Amino acid sequence: MKRIGFLLMVSTLLVACSGTDENSAETTDATTDATVSQEGLQTEIKNLEDSLFKVIPEVPKDLYDLAISKNLQYVDHFPEDAYSAECLDRVQGYFSQLQKYKKAVIYTDTLLSRFPEYKNKKFLMYNRATSLDLLRDTARARQAYVEYLETFPNLPDAEREEIEELIKLVPYSFEERIEMMN
Repeated sequence: MKRIGFLLMVSTLLVACSGTDENSAETTDATTDATVSQEGLQTEIKNLEDSLFKVIPEVPKDLYDLAISKNLQYVDHFPEDAYSAECLDRVQGYFSQLQKYKKAVIYTDTLLSRFPEYKNKKFLMYNRATSLDLLRDTARARQAYVEYLETFPNLPDAEREEIEELIKLVPYSFEERIEMMN
């Protein structure tokens, strides 16, 4: 019951914050024929973010779904805008938190191809490699770790050694890795 009340509260908040500002960039949503305001979408996304952080550690899946949808809506309407990079970053993060690593990798790839100099590139490349490893896509995981090392050649020695060790461990299952550590 609390969950339904919370979702109703978030929905009401989103509706109240979705007004259109005459000075904001606007476009039309083909699926609903509603006018979409760039600033309005940013406000909705920020409110969702605030809601997600308030309910952690157990975020309702519905709230993740809504946050993913709003972020992707922004990206669809304003694909070249710098805020779209942040939206894609959040989407990949949500999918990682939901343990939907395949989708996390897809949105990470999209983000890095559209915004190759994105501020969180280092983290994203590491997270991508780790996600591929969790999916047991060993060839791509190994390649992703190698690309990470090539993209960031001046890593501190400890970090470089950690990545090199992960490259060696990629072929082994997680159970085998644990046994090797004992």
